[in-house]
Amino acid sequence: MRHRSGMQRHVNQLVLACSVMTGLRSLLARRASPGRAAYVIAAYVLAAGLLAPTSGAFANAAVPSDDALSLASCHGRYTAVIENTWLTGDTSDGARMRRDVIAAMMNALVAEHEEPQPLKLVLLNHRIAEKMATKSLLSAAQFDKSPRRQKLAHAQLRRMLSACDYILLGKRMFD
Repeated sequence: MRHRSGMQRHVNQLVLACSVMTGLRSLLARRASPGRAAYVIAAYVLAAGLLAPTSGAFANAAVPSDDALSLASCHGRYTAVIENTWLTGDTSDGARMRRDVIAAMMNALVAEHEEPQPLKLVLLNHRIAEKMATKSLLSAAQFDKSPRRQKLAHAQLRRMLSACDYILLGKRMFD
């Protein structure tokens, strides 16, 4: 039992560090003013101190399975695609239906867990980080000035969404 809690502490530290890095990356991408950047960095440092894995909400956080993390990733990716379709005016419901099925699968996995609340927090954090990464790729695919980077972003998006489709549909016959 002692070994598992030590492993959980390291996983929780990694999750928190990833969250902080995602926030800082998005801050740098927006080219915030130095004063705002200092404020946001101070807020992240304070949050890291208050939510340290040895105390608070992450003390007993569950370690999600690979399946749960994959579902959370796909949920975040489809959510980013849906938000992008709202901005571009596309009315396709394919991503929305896929996201809803992924959400149902993820909820079923969480419901089987003994203490679902800590697991929900970890999956929510993972989902948001994946959504932000996908939004960044969508932005690069549509608006980057370099055609090479646009192609790379499109290819990466196709690979990511194909992996999610594989979870839902299995191997397609016409790929």
